[in-house]
Amino acid sequence: MQKAVSIVVVQGKKAFLGTRLNLLDNYGKRCFPGGKVEDGESCLQSACRELHQETGFLTTELLPLGKLMLQNPDFGTYEAHGFAVRLPPKVRLVNREPKKNGGWKAIPLIHILKIGDENLLPGTKFFVKAAASQFGLAQAPASNPGKASN
Repeated sequence: MQKAVSIVVVQGKKAFLGTRLNLLDNYGKRCFPGGKVEDGESCLQSACRELHQETGFLTTELLPLGKLMLQNPDFGTYEAHGFAVRLPPKVRLVNREPKKNGGWKAIPLIHILKIGDENLLPGTKFFVKAAASQFGLAQAPASNPGKASN
């Protein structure tokens, strides 16, 4: 089964989202840095590689957020592993893959949860909530008010 990683980069109470530009790879969807786990790589190694490859930020200090089984029209069923990292206050992310991504924008965590699911890669809201919890940030309201949340 294909595995992928997604890295929530948090700075203050914001996280960085990009916009996919490849027509065959979730075009127009908002996303965190991440990608497929390569053969021989652990999920943590993949997350560190993808984060550096896409943003220029180099670290091995990533917090695991859990995993999800997801379905995506472009990839089929895959296992997504989430990670989070705190970006120091004055550090800026660089868009190192401009043909793949429209650039990294810092968006308040609460606003990410209000973006329609059709505009986000699968699992984005789950990983935002997990990162907020991991870093002790104020829990945003549930993205689906019709369901109870804990």
